[in-house]
Amino acid sequence: MSFSHRIHVDVVESTNDVARELLKDFSSVVITAHHQTKGRGRSGRVWEDEFGKSVLISFGIRHQRSRTSEDLAADMARGTLAVLNVIGDFLPHGTYRCKYPNDVHVREGDTWCKLAGTLVEHEFVGSQCTSTVIGIGVNILQQTFPDTITQSCTSMLRLGIALQPNAVVDSLISSMQQLNAMPAATIFRIWSSAIGIGRTRVSLVDEGGEWLAAGLESDGRMRIINTFDETTRIINDGDRIRYID
Repeated sequence: MSFSHRIHVDVVESTNDVARELLKDFSSVVITAHHQTKGRGRSGRVWEDEFGKSVLISFGIRHQRSRTSEDLAADMARGTLAVLNVIGDFLPHGTYRCKYPNDVHVREGDTWCKLAGTLVEHEFVGSQCTSTVIGIGVNILQQTFPDTITQSCTSMLRLGIALQPNAVVDSLISSMQQLNAMPAATIFRIWSSAIGIGRTRVSLVDEGGEWLAAGLESDGRMRIINTFDETTRIINDGDRIRYID
């Protein structure tokens, strides 16, 4: 699918909020900005950026048909998969992965660092999902990150790739259009591979042991299996897990 309207603003509180408002008048929108003053991440976190140094983009879609739980879960993956596609073009020799559910991590030296994050927000009327906004932030030129960020972060520039955010935006839009045309089942297969289902080992922050990422439920939750006693857990919050490198 092609997005019907594309709008750029220099400074905005949140591109997701602008996209949501515009969906009252348009069936689909793409919003980009140089800076967000109230950017959001998952679980109420703040997304911090420096003016003109990040890709800040939101894709909004007003739905014309009913959405299943699998459709909604696939939306959670589409933004991340679009970023991974673009990174592959600009950083072909890099080592990167999707950290469940929808962060993009890249290896910088010996450390896995966050390069991009996605925030997906749905609106409902009763039980029907009427619209979806997928917000993406990608660190491009930022060299340092605030102490308030509790995980290691990196940028394309720190990884040795010098480019402007605008150089990434068109590729990201093209990738998102292709992914939106794919059915949820196809997205799940690609997402499972990007996460490392069947091969990724994780630990849980609230208990010991080593666990294998074993599968994705139809609603996007991840099933993990203890490698010692084969106990099973269902995870719906990526903050509970830590990857074992």
